[in-house]
Amino acid sequence: MNKARYLVLVIIISNYRIKITAAKVVEVSLATFTDNAEDDLRDSMSAFYSMLKITGACPNPNKSSLSSVILKTCIIFISYFVQLVTLVPSVLYAFAKEDNGRRRIKLLTPQINNLCQLIKYTILFRRMNEFREMMEEIRNCWLNATDENRRIFRTNAMIGRKAVIGVGVTMFSGGLSYRILIPILKGKLVLPNNTTIRILACPGYFVFFDEQITPNYEIIYVLQIFGGFFTYSVQCATMGVYAMLCLHTCSLMRTLTNKMKELSDQPDISDSAVQEKIADIVEHRTMIKRFSTNIDRIIPSMCFFEMIDDTLIVCSLGYCIIMEWEDSNVMSIAMYFMIQISFTLSNFAMCYIGQLLIDESDTVRRTCATVNWYRFPMNKARYLVLMIIISNNRIKITAAKVVEVSLATFTDNAEDELRDSMSVFYSMLKITGAWSNPNKSSLSSVLLKTCIIFISYFLQLATLVPSILYAFTKENNGRRRIKLLMPHVNNLCQLIKYTILIRRMKEFGETIEEIRNSWLNATEENREIFRTYANFGRKVVIGLVVTMFSGGLSNRTIIPLVKGRIVLPNNTTIRLLSCPSYFVFFDEQVTPNYEIIYILQIFGGFFTYTTLCATMGACTMFCLHICSLLRILTNKMVELSDQLDLSENAVQEKIADIVEHRTMIKRFSTNIDRIIPSMCFFEMINDTLVACVVGYCIIMEWENNNVTAIVVYLLLETCCVFVNFTMCYIGQLLINESETVRQTCTTLNWYRFPMNKARYLVLVIIISNYRIKITAAKVVDVSLATFTDAEEDLKYATRYVELFLGPIGAWPVSPSSSFLSRILLRIRNVLSYFLLLLIMVPPLMHMFLKRNSVKVILRIMGPTINCIMQFCKYTILLRQMSRIQKGVNAIKEDLASATVENRLIFRSKVKILRRIVVVTAITMYGGGLCHRTVVPLLKGTIVTPDNVTIRPLPSPTHLIILDEQKSPIYEILFVLQVFAGFVAYAIVCGISGMSALLVLHTCSMLRILANKMNRLVNKKDVPEMMVQRRIADIVEYQMKIMRFLKNIETITENIYLIEMVGCSCLLCLIGYYIIMFVTLANFSSTKYAVVSLGALFDNFLNVIVMVLLTE
Repeated sequence: MNKARYLVLVIIISNYRIKITAAKVVEVSLATFTDNAEDDLRDSMSAFYSMLKITGACPNPNKSSLSSVILKTCIIFISYFVQLVTLVPSVLYAFAKEDNGRRRIKLLTPQINNLCQLIKYTILFRRMNEFREMMEEIRNCWLNATDENRRIFRTNAMIGRKAVIGVGVTMFSGGLSYRILIPILKGKLVLPNNTTIRILACPGYFVFFDEQITPNYEIIYVLQIFGGFFTYSVQCATMGVYAMLCLHTCSLMRTLTNKMKELSDQPDISDSAVQEKIADIVEHRTMIKRFSTNIDRIIPSMCFFEMIDDTLIVCSLGYCIIMEWEDSNVMSIAMYFMIQISFTLSNFAMCYIGQLLIDESDTVRRTCATVNWYRFPMNKARYLVLMIIISNNRIKITAAKVVEVSLATFTDNAEDELRDSMSVFYSMLKITGAWSNPNKSSLSSVLLKTCIIFISYFLQLATLVPSILYAFTKENNGRRRIKLLMPHVNNLCQLIKYTILIRRMKEFGETIEEIRNSWLNATEENREIFRTYANFGRKVVIGLVVTMFSGGLSNRTIIPLVKGRIVLPNNTTIRLLSCPSYFVFFDEQVTPNYEIIYILQIFGGFFTYTTLCATMGACTMFCLHICSLLRILTNKMVELSDQLDLSENAVQEKIADIVEHRTMIKRFSTNIDRIIPSMCFFEMINDTLVACVVGYCIIMEWENNNVTAIVVYLLLETCCVFVNFTMCYIGQLLINESETVRQTCTTLNWYRFPMNKARYLVLVIIISNYRIKITAAKVVDVSLATFTDAEEDLKYATRYVELFLGPIGAWPVSPSSSFLSRILLRIRNVLSYFLLLLIMVPPLMHMFLKRNSVKVILRIMGPTINCIMQFCKYTILLRQMSRIQKGVNAIKEDLASATVENRLIFRSKVKILRRIVVVTAITMYGGGLCHRTVVPLLKGTIVTPDNVTIRPLPSPTHLIILDEQKSPIYEILFVLQVFAGFVAYAIVCGISGMSALLVLHTCSMLRILANKMNRLVNKKDVPEMMVQRRIADIVEYQMKIMRFLKNIETITENIYLIEMVGCSCLLCLIGYYIIMFVTLANFSSTKYAVVSLGALFDNFLNVIVMVLLTE
């Protein structure tokens, strides 16, 4: 490092070229001998260079002769003199002699232009050194450019030349016609006192002499013409300077783009070749940055005064045309139209050139984003990082950093449309002080906003706190207390949302600014998408305002007036408030306390409902703007997929645009996630609680036959339901648009593109699989599934299965469940295992330790085999709990996103599922519980030959340590075996229901898939893009079914294996029991046969379900 810094001075000195000049007049180089660069440069500047010379604004060389300096000073003095000799007397005349306001506006119109051009003329002189440096830099660029680059310079210079000629022709034809012809056409005016007035183009007031006397009039007339000539020359000259500097920057950026493309496509990627190219690019980028910095010292202020001038003149001329139209003065109207056209053209030319600069900057940015940096050595490729970062900042011209100079500023009404789309909730945000101020706000606006926020908090707390005190300290009736607290649930939630919005004001301001930029930079097609969603959002917010204010303010104003006064038994008169309150330090019933509190509660309600509508408007606007961005992204992908030009550059540019747009959507949605979820969470809590309490209040008022109160409460209920529905519907629109993007990504014709470009789409496709959605504090999705009955459909489908698996701890719990619920689940698992082992291990010990007869062992083996089967199935079920949870979640998503037709298919299969579970439960519990309870009781006690009394148990048991025949051990074992039977049969019914649920849901999905295919086949004259989307939908749905089936197979394969092995054994035992019954009339074998048949019947039902799936 200490040695490398020695090179700094060498590098700096090397930037100054060593060259030979002919007496410092011209360079001795091939450019001087062969090229016509000087001629090209002179031609490009010829249109405005002569005007700069006329006005003395052309920069002299550093070493100029004394005569040239004196001449230039004289020209500058004359220019100032002839412009001021018109400006000052005319302004004096307008304010000192003219009393008519309409006439005064007409007189001041040309002086506005004179003043603005004089300011621009002065700015150009103040920045003459920078202007000279830039002119020299432009000259060097032209002289040192290659033929290809000089062609770019010539192309852009011709645009500037045509623009200046157009402005010059219109400006001089309109302006000088006004200065010369108006006085001649109007002629002389004879006043009533016989005084003759000769008209001037710019009437003036000269304090020391009379302008009507000859030769004063003629001198002033000529001076005003020359003043106009200098004014219009300054305007055309400054326009030429602006065009030359901006278009030269465009040329440099186009050259930079070409250099980057050459770097990206160059075959030689050795270290030295890449380093040389990158060094050239970095140097060129540095030159552009230096040149644009110099521009920012001259152009913005001139553009600012030019835009003010053009705007004011166009408005004033429009007013003058209306005045002349009333007087039927055709010649004046024609001249005013010419002047208006000239100023409009001047403004358009300035904005058009600014737009060219912005477009070239965007081209550079896209090219940087698509440079094939991965082809270069890593130590060289990292040199491009800073340049890529810098290219993301667009080079643009601003009018004194107030407004961009671009076509969006001139042509579009994007600002007006954006303002219209936000007008409803913008006014409410302003009322509550929740609108973000600009970064540089005046002290007065900051103080005003602080006062509004303070008043808003005061009004809402002045209602909330005393009412809560009254409800808990003065009111003892529980029903009445609920009614009193109802409005304050809403007050509290809105106050929290208001606080969240104030705390997130910075992010809110950034998001609004990003929306504004999207509108301003959008194409007409994209702006139409923005308009469509914005109009929809506007209607939604208007609906919220109407319903909320009609219901809420009715409750605050009408209810107290309708109820009137109440006279207590002690002859005390009570005047009702909409929100009864307790004020510790004064009596609210005394005048004027009552009236003040009544008004404050109305205003508090107004601020509460304003906050609700404003926050809902913000949520709606943000969500619908993302929907617009996603729709635009879909259109971009469709355009890419259908693109005819498949060259690498064309595809690369499109893909870069898509990636950039996707990144912008991601950034915008991240900003939204900092604001919206918490507000949606409190809004959903508020709507749910208030809707329930209002329903309770309606029931109470129904009992009292209070029709007015019922109507008001019904309005409030409608408001709550409408707000909740609106929020969920907007969230559903966002989910649908995200789903459309995902489907479009899966149908991209990526195989048509070059392979090294197509791989850029991989990440976009992967990201698109993750839906963009709004959650209420990450607790629940804000969607129609939350609002409608998707959850109820899931509960309807799983209720019977959960009824059996839940008590034994085999139903999956939510990952976000509490610690206590997880502990209880483990306790249920332990108890279930204990009961299953109780009817499995002791009977096995009894068979092999107490019984010697094979016939007896075979006779009691059937129920034990069934218990072993259920034990194994239960263990497998617990091991597959995560997969079951995944399957249930998939069913929930399908029900939530299903159409009405598809939901009917799901419900029809669910009915079959419920019947299967009911039949299984009847057979298992009917036979099993009879075996466990009735049969042992009917047998009674058995006395053995050695006079030992045996009391039979449902499952013969051998306990090594304990005697199972003694009391209370027998009774405890009997009850435990009955409960163990419950567990075993619950496992059978639960697993049967779970298998049927998963399989029948697959049947529903297959039926839906068949319907999709039928619709694809039966539809005629469908556009190719629509066919492609439907095929993609079918393929995607098929893949979804395959994933679901794979999950089912993983869950059920081992269960069905155990089921088949166990049922085969049971089938053999049933045959054995039948033989014993027929040959030996052994009725004890019959009960074991019935129990075993129940297990076989369960297997038979599983087979039927699989047949349904096969069909």
